[in-house]
Amino acid sequence: MDLEKFSEAKKNGTLEQEFLSHNPELDRFIIEGMLEQPDVLLEEFGKAGVDKALVLRRAADCGISDSILRQMKRVAADLAGEKGQRRLIAQGVRARGCLSCERVFLSTGAGNRLCSRCRGNDAGLAAL
Repeated sequence: MDLEKFSEAKKNGTLEQEFLSHNPELDRFIIEGMLEQPDVLLEEFGKAGVDKALVLRRAADCGISDSILRQMKRVAADLAGEKGQRRLIAQGVRARGCLSCERVFLSTGAGNRLCSRCRGNDAGLAAL
């Protein structure tokens, strides 16, 4: 992903507006980066002039938090069994598009196809 546009936006004073605007490609980039190497991702954005807090805010909007990352690492370690072959994140966890609003979000598996916003608005079968 080209991060240079954020350097330009910072010079123009429109960084926050540009960074937080709807951009599925950016959401996917952040989710995948946070799952694989969060420190490297934050460093890349830092070089482009994007503050760490802004990246974490965008990640939180996509459903990623420190507690989610810790939980995924524990699940992956339990599934791997051996310490030498640990995976950072459990298999199936990745960026997916919401079937309702098409927003990119962190999905915990193939059965998780609605983002938290749409899942929260759905009363489910209990309302029937």
